[in-house]
Amino acid sequence: MNLTRIADLILVVTALAYAVASGLYFLQLAGRQTGTRVARPILASAATLQLVHFFVTNANAKACPINSVNQATSLMALVATTIFLFVSRVKKLEVVGAFVAPQALAAILAARLVGAPDTEPAVRTAVLPLHITSILVASALFAVASALAATYLLQEKQLKKKKTTGLLQRLPALDVLDRASHRFLLAGFPLLTIGILTGLLWIGHVNTNKLALLRQLLGYTAWILFAVVLLMRSAGGWRGRRAAWGTIVGFCCAFLVYVFYLVRNATGVG
Repeated sequence: MNLTRIADLILVVTALAYAVASGLYFLQLAGRQTGTRVARPILASAATLQLVHFFVTNANAKACPINSVNQATSLMALVATTIFLFVSRVKKLEVVGAFVAPQALAAILAARLVGAPDTEPAVRTAVLPLHITSILVASALFAVASALAATYLLQEKQLKKKKTTGLLQRLPALDVLDRASHRFLLAGFPLLTIGILTGLLWIGHVNTNKLALLRQLLGYTAWILFAVVLLMRSAGGWRGRRAAWGTIVGFCCAFLVYVFYLVRNATGVG
C-alpha cells in the first residue's frame, strides 16, 4: 500500500472520528449522558489522526507543506480543534465542542472533496508561508471565537425563555462565553491583518476577475467586521448579542474565502 492510499485511509477515519465526536457533543448539548464522556477523547483522536495525515501526505515534500489552500483549510480545522481541546479543559467550555467539531469536519471535507492543490506562481513563494500561516491561525482562532459566540446566543435564548433546567445548566455563563470569544477575536485580528498585508504584496501579479474580486471583498469585509466588533467593544461598550453576531458573520466571510479558493481549484476559474 503506497503513501497516497494510506493517507486516504487515515483521512476517512479522521472524518468519521470528527463525525462521531460531533454527534456525541450534540447529545451532550441535548442533555443525554450516553457516550458523552468519550466525546473529548474521540475529538482528540480525530485531531491526532489529522496531524498524522498531514505528515504522511507531505512525507516526500521538499517545499513548504502549506503551499496550497487545501492544506491551509485542513490545518485551520486542526489548529481550531487543538485550541478548543486545550481551552475547554481549562475554562470548562466542553459543550462548545458541539460547534467546534462540526466546523472541523466541514473544513476537512471541503479541503478534500472540492478542488485540488493549486500551483502558485513563483512571485508568491517568498511570502507565501507567512501569508498562509498567519491566515490559517487567525481563521482557527476566529472559528473558536464564533463557536463561543454561537453558544452565547444559544444560552441567551434559553435565559429569555426563563428555562432554569436542562440545557441552561450545561452551558457556561454568558459573561464567560462573551469574554472568551472576545479574547480569541483579539488574538486573531493582528494575524489576519498580517495575512492581508502579505497578500497585497502579490495582488498585482494575479489574474483579476469577478470571483477573485469577490474573494478579496469577503476578506476585507471580515477584517472590517472584526475591527468594528473590537473597536465598538472598547469604545462603544458592545457586549453580548451584537458582538456575537458580528463575530459569527465575520467568520462566515473569512471561511467563504477558503470556499471560493477551493471552487477556483475545482473549476479552474478565478
